Amino acid sequence: MHIHDDADEIFYILDGNLTFFIGKERIEAAPGAFVYLPRFVEHGFQVSTRARWPTTTTLRLLTIRTSSMASCRPRPSSNNTACGYSRRGQMGDEASGAGSRPKESVPSVPAYIERRENCPRYVFGGGVWIVLADKAQTSGNVTNVESIYQQGGGLPRLLHECEAEMAYAISGRLRIPIGDEAETTAEPGAMVFVPRGVARRFTADGYDTRLYHGFVPAAFEQLLVEHSVKTELMTVPIGDAPFDPAMAMTFGTHLVPE
Repeated sequence: MHIHDDADEIFYILDGNLTFFIGKERIEAAPGAFVYLPRFVEHGFQVSTRARWPTTTTLRLLTIRTSSMASCRPRPSSNNTACGYSRRGQMGDEASGAGSRPKESVPSVPAYIERRENCPRYVFGGGVWIVLADKAQTSGNVTNVESIYQQGGGLPRLLHECEAEMAYAISGRLRIPIGDEAETTAEPGAMVFVPRGVARRFTADGYDTRLYHGFVPAAFEQLLVEHSVKTELMTVPIGDAPFDPAMAMTFGTHLVPE
């Protein structure tokens, strides 16, 4: 058991089974389990020996540590509504220090664990987006989502004015041009980081292409909640719910010509 005092921690189980110890609780977790542990939460984990689900011999675990969102303030913008997050109840006033971590050594939010199939899903830009943990569950630190696209699906070339984005290829193949760089192909296991203000495009080059996205600071999920269709499905036809550039601009996301 241990405690982090400088960062929150994210776990996403892709293969295998783990036993998490969070405070005094013991929780068995299988593939598809998402765990968010804020700083100052005592925790530990081990490969499960008494899982409630069939175990595998291979453990594949995506682990990310995130610092305070105070170091990820949006760049100044003429679109203060979008980058100030006034519509989405995030960031707050610089002078008031809103959004900064409390000084006392207590968690800002409770530890959170949920299976992906129980998380809300939305049809957005021709794919399915699963909100694994939102701004309320991470104290505004990071929005965690998973996107699922079929062959040829994906979003156009976009620039996020307010958020930096990290993406991890879980399955399938992706074609990715970032900024002025030439297009590259990302296989499962590839990690991509896109600073805010840099254009990028993700195109699925394989079926059931799954991608984890972390947006810092949190709030990207509001774009999904307000401007997409909730679904119980895990896959949808590519043409469903096409991307709406005018809508996305109100959230600081801009369509960039190729």
